Amino acid sequence: KQWYQRRVRGDNVDSRALVHNTPHRETDECWTIQETQKDGVTGYTIVKSQDRHVGKSLIASVPRDEATNWVDVSADLDAHTLWDIQPAALRTPIEEAFPKITKTSDGELQVEMSGRPNAYGVIKESSFPQTGWVMFPDDRKYKLHYYPDEATIYWDGPKGQTSNIWRGKAKQAPKPFVPKSNAWYKISKVGGKADGHFLTSSSDKRNNSSYWVHTQPNDLSDEGQLWKISKCLVDGKDALKIMVLQGASKGRMLVVHSNLRDNGDSRALVHNTPHRETDECWTIQETQKDGVTGYTIVKSQDRHAGKYLVAREDRGQGTTWVDVTDDKKAQTLWKIILVPMSAIDEAFSYVTKSSDGDLTVTLNARPEAYGMINEKEYPQTGWVHFPDDRKYKLWYHPEEATIYWDNPRGQTGNIWRGTLR
Repeated sequence: KQWYQRRVRGDNVDSRALVHNTPHRETDECWTIQETQKDGVTGYTIVKSQDRHVGKSLIASVPRDEATNWVDVSADLDAHTLWDIQPAALRTPIEEAFPKITKTSDGELQVEMSGRPNAYGVIKESSFPQTGWVMFPDDRKYKLHYYPDEATIYWDGPKGQTSNIWRGKAKQAPKPFVPKSNAWYKISKVGGKADGHFLTSSSDKRNNSSYWVHTQPNDLSDEGQLWKISKCLVDGKDALKIMVLQGASKGRMLVVHSNLRDNGDSRALVHNTPHRETDECWTIQETQKDGVTGYTIVKSQDRHAGKYLVAREDRGQGTTWVDVTDDKKAQTLWKIILVPMSAIDEAFSYVTKSSDGDLTVTLNARPEAYGMINEKEYPQTGWVHFPDDRKYKLWYHPEEATIYWDNPRGQTGNIWRGTLR
């Protein structure tokens, strides 16, 4: 069934929503859903996208009775309704809800019974609730009603008509990764080959616009290993973009090369942006594999959509190439590590900073120093003038809470170390 409308409202320009047999008139079934803010609240608008009533929003504002409202579509943008869209309960197959039940592709069941003869039966998964029967050789044949959204079997009667109930373990909805605003991350592989190695963008340079990506052990330099993950909307769809924060490939986005390799995989790289925005879109979800919890990183739009980011092909010198694959069994689990950071005025109690980046440094028994810092760069750069000395350039690493004076890290011994919060 799909949402439809009909023009039955008289002098009211709105039209009532309904569900109709399908197929009927396919373009009448088409909608777009977009994240929207209204009066400081975030939700979704549901808008008719084709045919009759195109551009009208789904609203719920006309009372149906004391407790309920009719659902209509309206061209009045001020009247549009925000909707909250949540996944319904996941359906758990009976053999996943009950580890001692096995099921064939034809729906035949075997039930392992401790201290009792094993039982057998059948289940019809195309109905709701799923129905069937199980024969217990030392007892009798029981009808079953299985509710996969509850992972529960009701014996000899449907829900509400029997107290003979088995409750199984329901699937848990995967948790999407929600990035923090202005946060920095490291991404490392979990388990198997290259366990604990970090996603790194400092591989061989492909051309002036892009670099290949690999995993390697942490060499403590952070070269190509700091990433920013940002939520965005691309072509009306939620997406995550993953950008390199420092090193030679700084500012480039994680994408995938268009060519397929001999094994059907394609190599990951980082590329100048903007280039082709839909190529930069990913989803990240919490996943369990072999009893281990981590995240899967999946291409969500355009070329290679639905393929998993994996690290499995040897690159040499203890490193591994990063590719995408549609082989679900080969999916890599990743750990996403929030990098602690301190703003310069948090790291040093005697440094104050304005919203424009102006710095004031108050030192005991010395004149007050002043300067500025650019927090949009990595490392953050700027200068401070000490009236009783001279003007010094600064390189500030917020992930270390450290100022390097007059030269970048590794090229100076004049260093101030602050407090990492």
